[in-house]
Amino acid sequence: MRALLAMERRVFKAPADLVRETAPAEAGAPEGFDLVIDLSGGPARRGALRLLYDGEADEAFLWGRLLRKQPPMIAVVRDGETLAASYAAIEDDLVLARGLRFAFSRAALLIERAVEIVEGARRKALAPDPAPHAPQRYSDALIAPFVLARAVAAVQALSRKRGHWVTAWRRGGGPFAVASADGAFMADPFLVSRGGEDFLFAEALVDGGPKGRIVAARLPKATQSAHFEHVLSEAHHLSYPHVFEHDGAMFMMPETAQAGKLSVYRATDFPLRWEKHADVMDNAHVADATIVQRDDCFYLFCTLVPQSGSSWDELSIFHGPSVFGPWAPHALNPVKSDARGSRMGGRFRIVGDRLLRPAQDCSTGYGAKLAWYDVTELTPETFAERRIGEWDPKLFGDFTGLHTYDAYGDVEVLDIKMDRPRRALPQPRIVGGDEIRIPDAH
Repeated sequence: MRALLAMERRVFKAPADLVRETAPAEAGAPEGFDLVIDLSGGPARRGALRLLYDGEADEAFLWGRLLRKQPPMIAVVRDGETLAASYAAIEDDLVLARGLRFAFSRAALLIERAVEIVEGARRKALAPDPAPHAPQRYSDALIAPFVLARAVAAVQALSRKRGHWVTAWRRGGGPFAVASADGAFMADPFLVSRGGEDFLFAEALVDGGPKGRIVAARLPKATQSAHFEHVLSEAHHLSYPHVFEHDGAMFMMPETAQAGKLSVYRATDFPLRWEKHADVMDNAHVADATIVQRDDCFYLFCTLVPQSGSSWDELSIFHGPSVFGPWAPHALNPVKSDARGSRMGGRFRIVGDRLLRPAQDCSTGYGAKLAWYDVTELTPETFAERRIGEWDPKLFGDFTGLHTYDAYGDVEVLDIKMDRPRRALPQPRIVGGDEIRIPDAH
């Protein structure tokens, strides 16, 4: 284990040694302290907060999970009661030291939340569903397959560039077609209808770089490629163009997390020109904000990007009197901490009295699948949902991700990820997906 971490420090400039020796501590609570946080990995102390990995205090169970390239279930418990827990996303599962850093960052947040719960400053949110795997501790036999997987990934990277997203759409439930004729990087699609015409908005990368801008296209009557035009850019990254109509005007709430605020834009010449309408959240790094109205209350679902750790696995909710707020935090924030379906994956679907939520399943990678949830309880103080289905990108052919969906009338749109050749133009080819249907909540 230590040899592997030392190699990673030299090759990948990974963090310093994050493995420590643990020695069982004597049971019993120390005198003179209001609260004890026990990280020894030894027997439980009465009244102390304990950090568990897949239900075990020994960090060897965390190492075993990461070497198997699987998310760990991290929990803080006290006298057998789980106070805070997370099925934590590991954004880099090919470098052990980086995986440990993600796990320990989430563990630190969970400890903070558990302390606040004990002190009465926070309410306990629902725990994630049980992990799909039994606890398995570290063994030396796991090292060789882990190193081999990293070597294979490095070789593949010489010829293929991972993570190229394309947007596909269909009309009337027929076959999907790639929306952009040149296969450009295009993700986070949203639809809106205006004046009897349908428009598709999406994130597109600027000159193939890391900064996104917003593009839009007027969709033709037949499912075929469309012509996209640039409609909004800023000095910072833009994505997830959540467009909506309010009081007869068109608004867009794109992701502006890089700017440290959440902004709303108003169309001055739809769909091509937009101007800043308001900053509805300041000093907040908000990802994939999505609004839905229930009764007389508006709810904003989003992910708050942490200073350290992953942004793939937590869901927060805010509520307010209008689409512009002011936004107050939900009593249970974050209401969910689970890589299998926290981060938003598009606009809500309202089917009868049911509220269906698309979410990203990031348990095997960013946006690996689209999960569907039936929100069974939603108030400013409560939240509950149940998983009712998922969409796998392999339904469309040789694709490795699917993380946003939207529909308007008989038009549907989604994004799918492919492994792009490093030196050749991408040539996405959809060979399936006709059977895609929103899951039945009943």
